[in-house]
Amino acid sequence: MIPELYQKHLKNLLSESQSLFFYLIIIIIQDTKNVKLEKIAESLPLPIKFSSRRKKLQRFLSLPVFQLKTLWFPIIREWTKQTFTLWSKNIFGYG
Repeated sequence: MIPELYQKHLKNLLSESQSLFFYLIIIIIQDTKNVKLEKIAESLPLPIKFSSRRKKLQRFLSLPVFQLKTLWFPIIREWTKQTFTLWSKNIFGYG
């Protein structure tokens, strides 16, 4: 579902309940093939009104954790490090 590198990084940034909500959102997006806020909120299996689900989703996605420098830069840095270490081992025989 989500690459191990992402899971490892997200585990350090999100609480357990936030992680579960995030994975639920990912499952909904994969299932519906839609990234519109309203469609995701419509599909959330929460026993609250649609407008409350949408607001909850907006608040969650607005968390500082999802900022570029907090979430994506460390993932890209680690991915680059892993990729080029593997590449240098394959090409040059050392790493």
